[in-house]
Amino acid sequence: LVSVGGFSIHHAIPLTQATVFGASLMNLVQNISKRHPTLDRPLIDYDTALILEVATLLGTVIGVDLNRVSPVWLITVLLIVTLSFTTYRTLLKAFELRKIENSPAAVQ
Repeated sequence: LVSVGGFSIHHAIPLTQATVFGASLMNLVQNISKRHPTLDRPLIDYDTALILEVATLLGTVIGVDLNRVSPVWLITVLLIVTLSFTTYRTLLKAFELRKIENSPAAVQ
């Protein structure tokens, strides 16, 4: 949103959160009636979702407050560090899965 839409960092972050919320809501709508494939329970584990929601809301409140008082350069650096770390972890997992899938045992 910053580079493509020309939004400031302070406006792009809430817009991104709204987009993620919309995608999460649609996933909930699609999965709410589905059942677990092997167990007699819903596909969504609501107990785990409730536990995670507290931390998510706390992080959102803290993030909104920090977004208001932080300079643009600090937010940019933190976003770059976070995205770099996430990209690194994702690539490690991708290479690990590729190695498993291309192993002789998986080729059978």
